[in-house]
Amino acid sequence: MKIRTRLSLQFFLLTAGIFTAMLAFTYKQFEQHVEEEVYIALESKSRTMAKMVLGHNESLRPLAAAKLEPTNLPAAANTTIYNSEFRPVFILNNVTDQLPPDK
Repeated sequence: MKIRTRLSLQFFLLTAGIFTAMLAFTYKQFEQHVEEEVYIALESKSRTMAKMVLGHNESLRPLAAAKLEPTNLPAAANTTIYNSEFRPVFILNNVTDQLPPDK
């Protein structure tokens, strides 16, 4: 193998290795950032809903009068708040089953 070919191959492999390492690092950082953002948003939404429902439970009721098609209602809009005994306290748009008891 000529020196010129060997040096070109080494340069290509070194560059490809560095590029791959940078891509892997960037992907992992982005994945971690997106996951944190999702959990922060989910926690914020759950805390807001819990404060709203548990703080004003006499005056706040689920909207039973709204007649929505099941296809128009996203599954993410289901809201169930449980007490410390894992019994539902507030249910809004209950389309799924209740939380299974811990085994």
